[in-house]
Amino acid sequence: AIAGKARGSIAALDVIVWAVDPEHNSLQSLADYLSGFAGEYLAFSNVVCRFKIPMTFPSVMFEGRVRHDLFLAVKETLNNIVRHAQASEVEFAVVVSQNALEIAIGDNGKGFDPRSVNGGNGLKNLRDRLTKLGGRCTVESLLGRGTTVRISLPVSAGAPNGSQPLL
Repeated sequence: AIAGKARGSIAALDVIVWAVDPEHNSLQSLADYLSGFAGEYLAFSNVVCRFKIPMTFPSVMFEGRVRHDLFLAVKETLNNIVRHAQASEVEFAVVVSQNALEIAIGDNGKGFDPRSVNGGNGLKNLRDRLTKLGGRCTVESLLGRGTTVRISLPVSAGAPNGSQPLL
C-alpha cells in the first residue's frame, strides 16, 4: 500500500512539474506527454493502445494551465474507459486542423446511451473544462460498439499571453 501511494505521489509530482515547466509549452511536447501517459496508463490495465499521431507538429505554444487542463481531460477519459467500458483496445489520435487541436480517444468497449447517463460527473466535468478553455468536448457512443471522446481546442485559446500562434 505504501509503495502504491509513493508511486501515485511521484506521478502527481511529475504532472505538476511538467505543467509548470515553460520548456514543455509546445504542441509537440504536449502530444508526446499525453501519448506517453496514455500508453503507460492503459498498459497497466491490459488495454491495447493504438496511436495516430503525426511525427511533427506546427510550432504552436500552450500555457501550462491549458496543458494541465488538457491532461486532466485526457486522464478522465482514460479513467472512464478503464473503469466502465470493458474495452480491450483504444485508439488515441492527435491532429491540428483548421487552427484547432483535436484529440480523439475511442474505445471498442460496451458503449452506453449518452442520454441516460446516471450518477458521476466525469462527462459533465470534461465538457465544462473544455468550455472554460474556449474549446469543446463531444462524446459519441453506441451500445455494444464503443465510445469516442473528441476534445477540440482552438489553437489561439492555448496561446501564452494572448499571442497568436503561427500554423
